[in-house]
Formats: sequence, structure tokens, C-alpha cells
Amino acid sequence: MATGLLSARVEPAACYAWFRQTYPAAATHGEAVYDRLSMRATCVVSGGPGDGDVITALFSAFDGCYRLDILQDDTGRFADVYIMTPDDSVVFRRKLESRYVHARRLAVRNYEHLLFGIRSTFPLPFAPWFAGEYRIRDMLEGAKFELVNVSLANEPDVGCVCSVEWQIRFGPRAAPWGQYRFAVDRGWVLLSRVEMSHPNDGLAVSLVYGDEEIDGVPIIRGTNLVMFAEGLNTCERQFDREWFDVIEDPGDMFDSTKYRISVALLPEVARRSRLWNSLIPTILGVVLVLACLQGWRMQHSSQERRATVDAAQLAESPSGAGKGAGPSSDKDHGDDES
Repeated sequence: MATGLLSARVEPAACYAWFRQTYPAAATHGEAVYDRLSMRATCVVSGGPGDGDVITALFSAFDGCYRLDILQDDTGRFADVYIMTPDDSVVFRRKLESRYVHARRLAVRNYEHLLFGIRSTFPLPFAPWFAGEYRIRDMLEGAKFELVNVSLANEPDVGCVCSVEWQIRFGPRAAPWGQYRFAVDRGWVLLSRVEMSHPNDGLAVSLVYGDEEIDGVPIIRGTNLVMFAEGLNTCERQFDREWFDVIEDPGDMFDSTKYRISVALLPEVARRSRLWNSLIPTILGVVLVLACLQGWRMQHSSQERRATVDAAQLAESPSGAGKGAGPSSDKDHGDDES
């Protein structure tokens, strides 16, 4: 069909109508294929926060249930498990380096909100059909999006490519705008997308696929996302898939029970949100030591004063005088002998 359209040099209006009719079904089929996959991937961050970080993660999907395990973080800051199901969505934090936060914690989250966040921060398994957290099909069919141009071209490496240019209208002016490119002959997977919020501000994403296919849909091998402002790159994230597998039976993969039990059995480290809270025990300890030292000094001084008074009284007493004459008598006796 695509080859026929290219050879016939179809007008833009016909391309537009053909895209509207063809893409939704193809995207639905592709999403279904990816909805039963498990894949391990790495993410390398360059520029911006987390520069140089390398994160390894294991992603799993099965019939609308998702799981993301953070397996490695070179900074040693955290290792998390995200479980997302319509009935129970949680985040289990297994390890934190900071002593002022919980070492083990399980937080319940809203399914849609958590899934949106995962699509944005770990886009690799969603990239063929999603632009960040949003489904491309829904965006292009929405009332806010206006398709500016739909065209077809033949590229040697991927075959027929459908390019869709769009914009969002805010009153009389048109912005933002962007372009999506789809591999028509390879299951309509996304090849690249550009989204601009300003002539010099936006992002660009390129996607690479391997030779592996499932039911005519290629499996993604990597993505590269570059964000730029004022025409300069501000951040880059490179995702590379190490391996993938088809999930036949998920078992308890999406069951959060064992993590809830783990949190219940292992106490959490007390949270200390402020430095003052950590200083209070030290200050109290120092004050207690000083108080004890002062008390000992006062007691010792009292004993010394009491001993001095007793000695003075003893010297003034008759018996004290006799004892005090002893040395003098010895001296006199010695003089007599001499």
C-alpha cells in the first residue's frame, strides 16, 4: 500500500487521510506486542543533573501491568522497584545511602500517575508509540493538535517513511510544533521525533531497532534523547537495550505482597530531616557531662573547705596545742643535748 502511494505521488490531502486511517490500528497492534515483553537496558546521562550516571534497569510488561527494577546505580544512592497495576501500584525503596531517610520504604501510588512518570524517565520500552508520557496516537487525534503536513519518502535503510508535522494552536498564534517520522514497512514504529516549544528550545529523540521482530513489529534496540535550550545541548540520555524476552506467564512478578512483608518485618531508619535534630542528643549529652563535672567539683571543693576548718579547729584545741608542741619540745631537747 505504501509503495503504491509513493509510486502514485499522492497529494498531501490523500496522505493525510491515509495516515488517519492506517496509523491507529498499526499502533494498537504494536503496543500489544510490547505489552508482553521483558527487557534489560542501561541509561547513560550526560550534562545536567546526574551527569555521568549509569543506571541499569529491568523492565517487564504484561497485559497492562508494568514493573521496573533499578538494578544498579553507580552513585550508590538508591535501588528501587516500581510495580504498576490498575489495582495496586507501589514503589519499594530498598537502599538509600543517606542516613537521614528511610532505608526501606514502600509507598502506594496512583497507577496512571506512576505510569506517566515511568514513561517519561524510562522511555525505552514505550518510545515506539509514546512521546514522553503521552500516546502519540491520542495526541495526533486530539483537538489541540493540528497536522500541518503528512508526506511519504523512501529511505534505503528502513523503506517507506511517513513524516508527520504538527503544531498546537494557542489562540491566534501557533506553538509548539514538531515532527514525527514512522517506519511504515516495519510496523509503523517511531523512528524519530522533534518537539519545539520555541525556535531554539526543545528536544530531539532518535530510535534504533534491531533485526528481531515479533509479529511484524521490530524490537527497539536503543534511543537517544537530547534536550536543548537557546540552541545548545543541556542534557542527553542514551538508552541501550541489552536483551529482551517474551513473557508467557508473569507469575507473581507484579505482586507487591513480599515487599509489603519486607517493610513490615524490617524496621525503618528514623527520619532526621534537620541537622538540629541530630545535634540535640549530642548537646544534651555534653550538658549532662558538664553538670556532673560541676557537681563533682563543688563536692570536692566542699570537702577541702571542711578539711581546712577541721584542721583550724584542731589547732586551737588543747590537745591540738600539746601535739603542736611536740616538735618544739624535740628541738629544745636537742639544744639541751648539744
